[in-house]
Amino acid sequence: MSRFALTETIIVGGGPSGMMAALSSSLSGSGVTILEHSAAPGNKLLLSGGGRCNFTHACEARDIVRLLGKRGRFIGHALAALDPAATRNLFARLGVPSRIEADGRVVPVSERATDVRLALTDALSREGARIRTGVDVTGIERIGDRWRILTAAQPFDADRVVLATGGMSFPSTGSDGSGYTLARSIGHSVVHPVPGEVPLLTTGFPLDRLQGLTVEGVELSVVGCKLPRRRGNVLFTHFGLSGPAVLDISADVAELLAGGREVTLQINLLPDVDEDIIAQALDGGPGSLRRLMPSRLAALVHESASVANARERVETVRCLKVRIARTRGFDHAMVTRGGVSLTEVDPATMSSRLADGLYFAGELLDLDGPMGGFNLQMAWSTGWLAGRSAAARGT
Repeated sequence: MSRFALTETIIVGGGPSGMMAALSSSLSGSGVTILEHSAAPGNKLLLSGGGRCNFTHACEARDIVRLLGKRGRFIGHALAALDPAATRNLFARLGVPSRIEADGRVVPVSERATDVRLALTDALSREGARIRTGVDVTGIERIGDRWRILTAAQPFDADRVVLATGGMSFPSTGSDGSGYTLARSIGHSVVHPVPGEVPLLTTGFPLDRLQGLTVEGVELSVVGCKLPRRRGNVLFTHFGLSGPAVLDISADVAELLAGGREVTLQINLLPDVDEDIIAQALDGGPGSLRRLMPSRLAALVHESASVANARERVETVRCLKVRIARTRGFDHAMVTRGGVSLTEVDPATMSSRLADGLYFAGELLDLDGPMGGFNLQMAWSTGWLAGRSAAARGT
């Protein structure tokens, strides 16, 4: 008997994409083993939607392709294999019915992320997939026509390997960037990772006056950059800015900061209010302005407007500028921008263009999207396609 543990397909990483790859591969007839270095699979999944698990978005696949811009063409095959509607149906069959919220986000009826994780682990158990936790993968190498996965305890041999280790966001959940090292060791290039869906630290802004304040329905843009504007709520904190609109634009900001750019956010506090109404409110003093925005913010804006010339007064409301010093880093980020270069992965199968029998899925790829369930959908879709493709290669 060989001293190596043998299996048909090994999934390195037991997060959302890894579990979905394992399920897809198992359903396609492959023997599967997941190697996960945390104590339990799917830990990061429990953080999604504040524990409610916003696991997809009620939209068409083409909408996701459009939202992703230049990366959108890559994800088309994966979404064709498992689109948002199919994802909802799959989880319903696994015992997790879902509902659509007003903004299109999809959450379990139970609003419990634990139900999503349990549904996946139960399904994997029924299909005979093995989940090995507490396994630290230290290397990967090609031995003849098979793969050898090196771990601190023992090596594993497999016909096919799916790398689904995640990025670097929230490393305490297992996404510690180790997958980049594995990918590079095989010859793959990695686009420099930066944190996304992460709060931002500001400089030179009177946060003490606005700390704890949430402003609804603002519009965010980056001064001097032709980036998509974001709409939503902004939270002023003791360190800077957070809230949905800020988290949504944060990956763009992180990319600019990593490139050495100075970044200033421009906040349109009243994007849907006519300029004449704003001007009248400014003329009426802080009391009038409070009818349009929270009182603490109204006082700060009125002070700024009082020293501006007549032409610029409305701009104090339309263009509140906040200088960004840095992000709060990967420890506070929900997603990673950057990862394994998409040019080195076949989008039709999620297979490596450099090494036979190797596949990629999830956040390890240079693939991220806006908030609202899109990133988890990409994890499900790429995992499903990678697992199915790996199993098909063995038939």
